Amino acid sequence: MGNIARSLLFPLFLLAAVSWGKVPFDRLTPHGVGLEYAMFQRAQPITDAEVYSIEKMHLISVCYAPFSFLQASLGLGADKFEVDPFQGREFKGGYGLSPAGGLYLASPPFARKRLRLNAESEFLYLNSRDGSGFRYSGPIADPSMGLTLRITPLVNLDAGARWHIINGTMTGGKAALDQPFSNSDYLRAYFALSAVSPLGVYCQVDFSASESAVSGRFKNGLEGAALGFRLGYLLEYKKSNEKIEERNDVYFPDYETMKKRQKAMAEEIK
Repeated sequence: MGNIARSLLFPLFLLAAVSWGKVPFDRLTPHGVGLEYAMFQRAQPITDAEVYSIEKMHLISVCYAPFSFLQASLGLGADKFEVDPFQGREFKGGYGLSPAGGLYLASPPFARKRLRLNAESEFLYLNSRDGSGFRYSGPIADPSMGLTLRITPLVNLDAGARWHIINGTMTGGKAALDQPFSNSDYLRAYFALSAVSPLGVYCQVDFSASESAVSGRFKNGLEGAALGFRLGYLLEYKKSNEKIEERNDVYFPDYETMKKRQKAMAEEIK
């Protein structure tokens, strides 16, 4: 990647920050806190030779919402990187500590409060080294823009465009050889399905893929694609429950009447 292209990436890395700790947006109340575990696997061709590589990560994040339209998060985890053989050499890196952080913005709900526009940026520092002293490291940014659809009061579907950008360095063991590397398929489409329970526990499945992965019918597996899973807990679940009750009133007008009838039937049985 040329110097001009790298300089254009710099603002993205300054803004970059996390979806790893992103709570389903309409679930976290202002000044609320969420705790999350995330597991991701991402694959992409790197360098001009387009050598296949795969990244695996496990992250713990804390998410905070200072306002109803903004979330921020910080996390720390373990990340490993592997590269297929090329010119007689391959890389099988181990797990290294990787800091992460994030920013997530959303519009007020519209279309009968079922839709939101969102913009976010993800950041992770890759840090993987093998037993021979070779190391792959550097920042990875994943800015995106999309739309959130509330399917039910407890289930959301997110979809949009995501840019996956690696600005890494390959460091070669005893030779102390440093060489920059990046990926070639930046733009990907993403889909994420999330669900939250009345107790504040939530989970999300996230999938993204580049045009090359889709057109190739994934003949090389997850190359050019990513798959992730998140499991979290809203620490202010009582306020979240109040919001869920309010949404029940909107989507199920007879909800309170049904609760009263159920209570009356229970009294009759006694």
